[in-house]
Amino acid sequence: MANPSDLLESSEAAVAPVIVQEILQGAASQENLERLREHFLSLPMLIPTDPAGTYAAAGVLYARCRWQGITPRSPHDCLIAQVAVEHGVTLLHDDRDFEQIARVEPALNSVVADLVCCDHPLLAIAHVHIFRQRLGNRPTLNPGDLG
Repeated sequence: MANPSDLLESSEAAVAPVIVQEILQGAASQENLERLREHFLSLPMLIPTDPAGTYAAAGVLYARCRWQGITPRSPHDCLIAQVAVEHGVTLLHDDRDFEQIARVEPALNSVVADLVCCDHPLLAIAHVHIFRQRLGNRPTLNPGDLG
C-alpha cells in the first residue's frame, strides 16, 4: 500500500461528496473553509452510481451492522462505505467504525492507515478513498486549515 501522503500528492486519491461535507464542517475559519472547499472540490469525486439506491443500501448496511451488535457512530460512515463498495475502491481510514462495517460487509476493502503520523495537512481527515487518476495542480493547504 502506498503512503497516504504520496497518494494525495500524486492525485491518486478521491473523495465522496459526503466526505467534503465532513471536511468543511471542521474548517477552522471562513478563510480556511474557502481553501478547503477549493482544494477538495478539485479532487476526483466518487459520486453514488444511483443516489436513491446508494442511500437506501447505506441504510440497509447500517441496519445490518446494528443487527450484529455494531452501531457505527455516524450514518455517514455507512454511506462512505457503500460508495467505496459501488466504485470498487479501497477505503483508507483511521476510524475504527470502518473495520467493524467491513466485518458486516465483506465487499468493503478497508485499510487502516496511520493518517495522523503522515506529514501532510490533508491527512488530518479520517476518510480518503484511493482512486487512480492523475490531476493537474490543486491549491495548497496549510496544517491549520482544519480545526
